[in-house]
Order: sequence, then structure tokens, then C-alpha cells
Amino acid sequence: MAQYINAHPRLRFVPLVVMSGSKKHFVDKMPEPFEYFEYCQKPFFRPAELKQAVRSALAKAKRRYLQEKSQPNTA
Repeated sequence: MAQYINAHPRLRFVPLVVMSGSKKHFVDKMPEPFEYFEYCQKPFFRPAELKQAVRSALAKAKRRYLQEKSQPNTA
């Protein structure tokens, strides 16, 4: 799913937080580093963990948008 979102021109700037009970299972399909999205392992017991993951995903999406916007269009 993350690969589809990453490849889609309109969805690639949507902040994404992936939540899974097993990080190993997820990492096998999407290796680290998670450059454009954030991972949060379930169950999370402190709301601050989820809040930090959302903030990080927002920052990554914004950074990606600004990087791609500043590059000249080669098409």
C-alpha cells in the first residue's frame, strides 16, 4: 500500500502513519529507512507516541512536497 501511495502523483504528499503489531513483518515488505512515512507499533500505550508519529509524518510530507516543488520540471 505504501508503495502505491508513494508512486501516485496526487497521493505522494499525503502524510502516512503505518500502524502494525509486528514491525518485523512490515519491514520485510518495506525496508527502512522510512523516508516518506512514519511507523508506529501497536499497541501503543502512550498517546504521545502516536502524536509524535503523526507530527513526524506531517513534517516528512511537507519536506517532500517542498523538495519536489523546488526542482525544475523535466517533463
